[in-house]
This record gives sequence, C-alpha cells and structure tokens, in this order.
Amino acid sequence: MAQQYKFVFTAEQAASEGVTDHKKLPKLIRKARNLVKAPSKVGAVGRASSGRFYLGVNVEFKGLLPHFSIHAEQFLIANLALNSEPKLTHLAVSHNGTVFQDPCYDCTHFLKEINNAHQIEILIKNAHGRDGSFKSLESHMPDEFGSESILSAEPSLLLMERDNCLALIDEDSAAGGISSNADLCSFLKLEALKAANKSYAPYRKCPSGVALFCEGEVYAGWYIETVDRTISLGPVQAALVDFIARGEGKGFDKITGAVLVEKKDAKVGQEDTARKLLEKIAAPNCDFKVFHCQEERKDWITGAVLVEKKDAKEGQEGKLLEKIAAPNCDFKVSHCDEELKDWITGAVLVEKKDAMVGQEGKLLEEIAAPNCDFKVSHCDEELKDWIRL
Repeated sequence: MAQQYKFVFTAEQAASEGVTDHKKLPKLIRKARNLVKAPSKVGAVGRASSGRFYLGVNVEFKGLLPHFSIHAEQFLIANLALNSEPKLTHLAVSHNGTVFQDPCYDCTHFLKEINNAHQIEILIKNAHGRDGSFKSLESHMPDEFGSESILSAEPSLLLMERDNCLALIDEDSAAGGISSNADLCSFLKLEALKAANKSYAPYRKCPSGVALFCEGEVYAGWYIETVDRTISLGPVQAALVDFIARGEGKGFDKITGAVLVEKKDAKVGQEDTARKLLEKIAAPNCDFKVFHCQEERKDWITGAVLVEKKDAKEGQEGKLLEKIAAPNCDFKVSHCDEELKDWITGAVLVEKKDAMVGQEGKLLEEIAAPNCDFKVSHCDEELKDWIRL
C-alpha cells in the first residue's frame, strides 16, 4: 500500500524507475498523475538539491470554490518544506503526461519565493518533442508577468529553516481541549505551534500552523504566503499535503481532530477558511479548536553593555537590541585595547638540559619589555638512592 502512495523517491529509488538525472523527470509523471483524485489530473515532479525526487498533485474539494484547491506545484513545494529540503533544482509539470508546460501564474509566485529561484530549471516539451528542454524560472518571468518583472537580487527564504519564536498565549494554554481527549488536544496544540513556528509569512507577519488527527497519526502543515496577498497556501491545505503524502490513501472523512494556532490579531486570519474547509471534508464529528500565539517577549532586557576594540575590523555594535529589547533599554558600548605586557623585565626558565620538548621559545620577545633579562638554567632529577631500609 505504501508504495502505491509514494510521494518521495531517493536517488536509488528513482533510478529503479528509470530516472537517473533531471532529464528523465517525465518517467515519474505518470506516477504523480495516478495519485490525483480530482477529475483534472495535473502532476508535478521535482528534483531537490539533496538528489531526492518529489511528486506533487492537484487537489480539489467538491462543493468548494477553486481558491480552496491545491495546485500540483504548490503541493510539491509543501512536500519539499515538510521534508526539510532547502532547494528545488528542476521541475516538470504536465496535465496529460506528454506535454510539459510552464507553471501557472499563481505557482510562479510560489516558486519566486524559494531561495534559489534563479537556478530553478523548468521542463518545456510539446507532444511531439522527444526530450524537451529546460529553461530557467528567471527567463519564464517576463513571459508570465511582463518585461518589467525580474527576480529580486535578494534571495527569499521559502524552504529555508526558520523559527518564528512563537509561544502560546497563557489564557489559551489553559483552555478546554478536544472534548473526548484533553491530552490529545494538548498534543495537537503543540504540534500546530511547531508548524506555526515554521510558517513562511514575511510580508504580512501572520504565521499559522495546523495539526490534524486521523486514526492515531498526526499530520501538520503551515501557512505559506507570497508577495501577492491574494496568492497563498493555507495551513489546513499544507497539513492536507502531509496527510495525502503519508496517509496511504485514507479519506479526508477519517480526520476526527484538528487544531489551528495563529496570532490573535493576525492581519490574515485562517480560522474561517479552515473551519469551512474542514466542515466540508472531515468527519462529521471532527473537533476543531483554535488557539492563539504571540512572539515571545524579549522586553525584559532593560540594560546591556558591549565591550569591543575601538577600531575592530568587524564591529558588533548593531541594531539587534532595538528589535528585541525593551524600548527604554540602556545600551552602552565601551572600547578596549590589548593588555600591555612590557612591565615584564626579567624571567628565568628551568628545564632539563636534554628535554625532548624544550620550552625555550620566543613568546617573551613578543610580550615582554625590550630589555627583559631572560635566563635559562638546566636541571636533572634528584638522586633518591640514598634511601635505605
């Protein structure tokens, strides 16, 4: 069963499928499309910098508008994130298994957020092409967004390890849990918090995470946004990527518990969307709870002193404390020099004459006064054979 629902391939496993390099990505596209449960079957295959290969599929939710759905490329990116892959190097997307096209407008926005976006290569192949060719995401940008669109010179941080330094608010920490099992709720809450701390929300500062419970297993995911505020992947959808990738074909209607963790006054709240989606797809008795978090308070730092060389090549006096300490934090900088050692005017070294490791060196010449009188005397072990019983 696990092999049937496989979304991650090691280099060796991919080679057994005939995929020995990025040019062979199409050999895995049929496997991706076979995993799609929607009427339109779009598959995506990507190669990560680790050498592993990842699959992505489109996910549609019956009775809900298209903006609730997950594109195959979005699925693949979430799959990379869930497996701590830092970079995507090559991508192939197809709706029929023979034609490979550029990613859509929305998915291009997600790809732009990956830290190595300039190096991502996309397979382009028509129905009659034998191998197709790869082109860079950067060259795709003007085609999709116009001649004024270029990738930022500063790399974005999607897929990079992150910690949003979030903690649960005390009043929520003591809140009632999932009615049937308070311990389960506490566990899901912590897993959702972990997910929120990995959330990629650099623009609107509204990280969030979701943990789902199904037949003894927990599946988690986090909110991923793009510079376009209308294009994002919600935390429930990201958690469903984990559920689909590891759930071995289980139906959404087996999900019986869910917890969302987000900031209380988030600019982009997830509760309404999450509730609507879960009410539509999860078990009728699915217990959904929301807990709030905040950035950990650092404002107890009210004073700090930095000591460094006055003309240090790399000075440490920066602005970090302005961001994390109390507004009235008293910050002082003092400068220092190396201690003067030239008060040493005399020294004597005693060592064995034929010592295997002699200690007579040049250290004193470097630190002592120029006229330091340095003497060396040699010694032997004392004779002890005068001791008689």
